[in-house]
Amino acid sequence: MDWKTIITAGLVAVIAATGAVFATKKDVQVPNIGAASPEFITNYISVGGMRQWSYKAAMASASTTCSFLSPAATSTLLYAGATFTNTYGGSFDVAWGKAADPFATTTSLGYKPAAITSGDQGTFVATSSGATIEEPTSVIAPSTYVNFKIGSSSPTLAGTCVATFIEQQ
Repeated sequence: MDWKTIITAGLVAVIAATGAVFATKKDVQVPNIGAASPEFITNYISVGGMRQWSYKAAMASASTTCSFLSPAATSTLLYAGATFTNTYGGSFDVAWGKAADPFATTTSLGYKPAAITSGDQGTFVATSSGATIEEPTSVIAPSTYVNFKIGSSSPTLAGTCVATFIEQQ
């Protein structure tokens, strides 16, 4: 046999083997998981190792109108706000605070004294201004309550409260 015949036979064998490999390859099926939605049924979303917890609640008819339990790990309070209408008829103070129980505002996150009068509407937002780097009020210990309270024995506020935490994993 001459070299031309050997090289030609070798090329034919390589082409045939390559064709056999591609002929037996199966198509990969991608499952249909449905349409994506911007709505989540849980209170948290984890992205890149960071977990964000978000809550919303209607105001209750009590001196503590809203209470949110922080995550079971140290977290940072990004935002806490109460949007309301005073249907009480009198004036009273409002406060955001954090505490070990759902009825207290042991550490203040914001206070407005006797300035909410009948018919007032507004949004009152918790803040960490004035906090020091060593002990910022926006850092929330595990399983701590963030509460919105009003200074009235007969509260009648209509509205909602929201809170957002970032869990420090």
